[in-house]
Amino acid sequence: MIIYQVPILGLAWLAAIHRTIIIHLSSLGTCHVMSRNNVSFQSVPLASDAASLLSCVPLPNLTPINSSHWQTAPPDRTVLMPWVGYGTYRLGQKHARSAVLAALQTGYRHVDTAFIYGGQTTELQVGKAIADALKRGIITSRDDIFVTTKQWREYHGYQQSIKCLDLSLERLGLEYVDCWMMHWPGPCWEQKPTMSRQNQNIHSQCTLEQQHDNPWTRAKPGMGQSQIAHLRAETWRAMEDAYRCGKARSIAVSNFTIQHLQTLKQTATLWPPAINQIECHPYYPQNELIAYCQSEGIVVQAYASLGGQDGTKAKWKTLGGKLLESPPVLDVSKRLSTTQRNVTPGQILLRWALQRNCAIIPKTLSTSRMRENTQLFDIVLSEDDMLQIAKLEENAVADEGRICWRTEPLRMLNFL
Repeated sequence: MIIYQVPILGLAWLAAIHRTIIIHLSSLGTCHVMSRNNVSFQSVPLASDAASLLSCVPLPNLTPINSSHWQTAPPDRTVLMPWVGYGTYRLGQKHARSAVLAALQTGYRHVDTAFIYGGQTTELQVGKAIADALKRGIITSRDDIFVTTKQWREYHGYQQSIKCLDLSLERLGLEYVDCWMMHWPGPCWEQKPTMSRQNQNIHSQCTLEQQHDNPWTRAKPGMGQSQIAHLRAETWRAMEDAYRCGKARSIAVSNFTIQHLQTLKQTATLWPPAINQIECHPYYPQNELIAYCQSEGIVVQAYASLGGQDGTKAKWKTLGGKLLESPPVLDVSKRLSTTQRNVTPGQILLRWALQRNCAIIPKTLSTSRMRENTQLFDIVLSEDDMLQIAKLEENAVADEGRICWRTEPLRMLNFL
């Protein structure tokens, strides 16, 4: 089943924004939001209708599952998130600051980062880049940009998650983030066992074999298979409180399956998560998960839209080649290109994601590629184009299309 251009949001959510703004309704499907700093963000419920880097998806308001969870009526805190953002995964400490600054100078107003990126160095560099952009007048206010960061699994649990957010805010040099995500639903691991020691006894060898067969045996204490769902619930409770006190304008999840979302909903007091950020590309389209998220009002944000950086030569060979070199993508790229304009395979893949109503966060160090990744809005893929590219999933047998998190023992997320 091919899922795209599914409207999931309505004007009921466009009544206000968490920060001081003015809303101008211009038509049934769109509204323009002018901040006090004269930056115009346009609410566009369908990604395929986005016209610029300021075209935004209105994130859902968190709704109390039980009215007793609010002493008064919950405030309307609708937040706009640009459909196209700039990703910072694997930028590296040396380049993160200059790359984010270049992205802001190019016109990006949505920056996606995480506590763990760059060995816990990227957030600091993102914060410096934002400060640089303010100093140079590239942006005139903190409110001109949308910043996402992610809680790391080592900090699962209520108090630890609050600590994680405070550390993120300190590194970023910000009072709040626009979106705070739970990065990973699984546990943190003890140090990986090694087979390099000499003279291992039989007992040690058996223990290692057990760990290989059951990775939960080396989850950190308190993060076992029977405990992790409760820890996620406590992490979400911390995120709800961060939302209530204004440290996070929206709260979200990443890498959650349908089962993870269903389990979390059972204990949540506020629902739904604004976003589920997931690996999503033609080899791994996640059709059922996207459909479920849309039915819950959760915005889907795709990462690794071009195939990601974790693929090995053996993996690409199994799948029939890299996505950027796949015949259907190259065919559409060639057909849409003209003497005046070259439509690249990367643009085709990013547009494919947008036409499935997925937000995207492409990452690159190249300033020319940054500009290229913004020139998507006048590209239109036909229904046949979408279908031919979607058929690439047939190359992936038994979830072989999963490319990211290559060294993660629970990368297939088949746990509750």
